Amino acid sequence: MAQSNTPKIIGSRLFKEILYQTAEFKAMTVLMLGSLGAGKSTLLKTLAEAMTCRDPITKTDQPVTIIWKTRDTDIWNSFTKNSTYVFIYVKDIEYVTFRYEESTHILTESEIEKDLPQIITYKSIPDLANKLVKGSINCIYEPQKYILSKYLSSIIKKRGCQEKHLEDPHVDKSLWWIEFMYYVLKHKGIDFLSFIYDEFDEMLPSGMGGIQWHAIRVYRDILRECRKKNVCVIMCTHQKADLDPSMMSKVLTTIYLKGAKIPADSMIGKNAAITLSQGRGFIERDGWGVFEFDKLKMKSKVDTAFIFPEDRQEFIPENDECEVSKKTNGALKNTGIVDINNDGKLEFDTAKLSKMLFEI
Repeated sequence: MAQSNTPKIIGSRLFKEILYQTAEFKAMTVLMLGSLGAGKSTLLKTLAEAMTCRDPITKTDQPVTIIWKTRDTDIWNSFTKNSTYVFIYVKDIEYVTFRYEESTHILTESEIEKDLPQIITYKSIPDLANKLVKGSINCIYEPQKYILSKYLSSIIKKRGCQEKHLEDPHVDKSLWWIEFMYYVLKHKGIDFLSFIYDEFDEMLPSGMGGIQWHAIRVYRDILRECRKKNVCVIMCTHQKADLDPSMMSKVLTTIYLKGAKIPADSMIGKNAAITLSQGRGFIERDGWGVFEFDKLKMKSKVDTAFIFPEDRQEFIPENDECEVSKKTNGALKNTGIVDINNDGKLEFDTAKLSKMLFEI
């Protein structure tokens, strides 16, 4: 009997409950903590590619549909290419550039097609929700110039937000994710989804006021609904103190990697995570245990930049040949740097792009 309660056995059980989800047990809300270099990216990649579920409709084991919040510097190019899709807002697509983290070389059209997952545009949240690929990793760039929608504004107002905080519709683009999650919860079926947020404190940090404070309360309500709607949420950050404490009661499972500060109310020793090696972690829910994960081979991270006309003015004279012009057919504007052809593929003029970025 004692053997079944060892940290290794308990840790394995708790970790498997994240990796394999069923309608009977419902989805998990997970907080992952660890210092720089603790292996958070490796573990997130492991989860994104390995999470499976018992499909409530087919009654068969299927990959969980992953929704990955992208960052300016990200690892999504290391995911399995044929099961990964990158989504970019249609009004942003012509202004995007990609390069590898340790290089100044802007990827050409052929390099993007060869090296990166397929890129898909979306026009709205409903359009995006309809285009998500079931059982795949869906990496999403939120609209870069997000304006608070009437939809989210009405939700926040119902929770007591003062009108003065809603006067300027130009808010932090991270609020788009709250609107997106809210929509998904209201319209999804009974299938399993998983949202993965690396560096979650960049999205909803602790200590925010005004509209951000109210948005955090909306997000807390979303987390409460996620479990019964078969939506798993994995939030990753350095320390628990980086996040607003009001949402902590909605976290079911906590993972501690090397360097994490373990809170006083934990069943795990206060200093236990200090000496953890890479590839090992503590996990805690209805008990606590130890689990292990393999170090994965990762490609050089991809850097993404959205360079809009107003951003280019500091690099390019007003009469430069790259100045923005509009297409007469009402399609996307042509910057002379990046365009979309009739097949929906990106086309780059790398010479102009290099001049814009590096001839300063």
